[in-house]
Amino acid sequence: MQQTIKIKLTPESISEAIEQIESLQTKQKQLPDVCKKIAERTQQLAQQYFNEAWVNDMGRGERTEVNVTVTVEKTANGYKVVARGKEAVFVEFGAGVHFNGSAGTSPHPKGTELGFTIGDYGKHKGRNDSWRFRDEYGTHSTRGTEAQMPLYRAFMEAKSEVLR
Repeated sequence: MQQTIKIKLTPESISEAIEQIESLQTKQKQLPDVCKKIAERTQQLAQQYFNEAWVNDMGRGERTEVNVTVTVEKTANGYKVVARGKEAVFVEFGAGVHFNGSAGTSPHPKGTELGFTIGDYGKHKGRNDSWRFRDEYGTHSTRGTEAQMPLYRAFMEAKSEVLR
């Protein structure tokens, strides 16, 4: 945060400048607490949105819940919100053209920028309307997953709350 303080070389102006500096120092000391509260609010919202999210798995039922845990972690410069779970990226950015539009695009505002485009993951089967895959539970058919963007939505909502 950068701010310009203009003063005249008078006792009153210098006193006013000192008050402004002290106020800025107080705000700067409070900043880590504010950042932590924003991260915690983003985490709460993201967890709520992940809890409401679904993945499309026709092999075990049309839509199944996801198992994603969202946490807040302290970093050297502040805090970060982390989503962990095998479906996290698919739920955030989507998978397959059936729910998300054309191959090579992304319904997520940051998808293309971050390299998460539809149909480009793995063996590029998401470019088809449906495809089969194999995991530890067997072979399944799927149409992919809609980009539900729990982290992005949580961040935008927390940001909106802060700006109010």
